Amino acid sequence: MPGLNCLEMRNISIAFGGFAALSSVDFRSDGHSVHALTGANGAGKSTLMAILSGAHSHYSGEILLDGEPVSIRTPRDAKRLGIHLVQQEVDVALVPQLSVAENILLDRLAEPGHRYRWGEVRRQARALLAQLDVALDVNRLVERCTLAEKQQILLARALSHHCRFLILDEPTAPLDQHESERLFAVVRRLQASGIGVVFISHRIHELKAICDQLTVLRDGRLIETGPMAALSGEQIVEKMLGHQLTDIFPARRGAADSAAAAGD
Repeated sequence: MPGLNCLEMRNISIAFGGFAALSSVDFRSDGHSVHALTGANGAGKSTLMAILSGAHSHYSGEILLDGEPVSIRTPRDAKRLGIHLVQQEVDVALVPQLSVAENILLDRLAEPGHRYRWGEVRRQARALLAQLDVALDVNRLVERCTLAEKQQILLARALSHHCRFLILDEPTAPLDQHESERLFAVVRRLQASGIGVVFISHRIHELKAICDQLTVLRDGRLIETGPMAALSGEQIVEKMLGHQLTDIFPARRGAADSAAAAGD
């Protein structure tokens, strides 16, 4: 029996112009888990999560939430189920001329027939940021925010929709080390609250530091899934590439073997 807060994708396939981007891929994420989704460029990891977040509707396969089939064909479908994507290009999801508070509550403010008092909007925005342990001036215009702050705004927006599963697509790509560590603290906070996090990245050291589960894709196919602790960083890279690292650097290995034989 599947537990509560369990998200499954079964036998997912999709093609673009005759090219099979994904072929019969399975994926599962649970609440209280940070699940690494990795693979080389073109492996299909972003495409798989684009399906889950409602960006692609012409896929085949099945998506289940808490063991029950659900239909996700639009971003609205995904958000209604508590599934949210924070993409790498954060600016495309924000309105720079609006305030931090307005951007956090943007979807609610855009609903027809709803009227909000601005004091209440600011209060709700501060409360959502507090859940992330983030302090931002909610009156500041988003165009004056850093990339890391814009990312935090989108995380707070996801929480405003009663988020159950959060997809982070290459979240550390635009961040420096300090900002990345700050993001990891936020991810751990979300995990502790019961939100399932899918962390898309090819930076193995980051995945080993923050994730407890792992799925590896290669050429649109599922290669490995299981506990992060079951594989070393080198083994993960080999799964991503489809061959051993020693196949790439045979001369280096030969030199090391010769040195070992000589007692160096």
